[in-house]
Amino acid sequence: MPDRFGAYLTRAWAIARARHFFAPWYEASAAHAIPFAPEDIALERLAIETRALVRASAARAFATALQSKG
Repeated sequence: MPDRFGAYLTRAWAIARARHFFAPWYEASAAHAIPFAPEDIALERLAIETRALVRASAARAFATALQSKG
């Protein structure tokens, strides 16, 4: 959810990046580490994945709002 300080952008970037290091991404530990290739974490690729995540979150929030309008 967007906020005036942009914390949602930092969180989305961290999630996009963590998906390449851990499975599942939210279990950031050695036990959940997965191999990755350097090109998987290229800035351009992470930027695309981050934007996709933000857009998907916004779409979900929009759909929920539409459904609650009844």
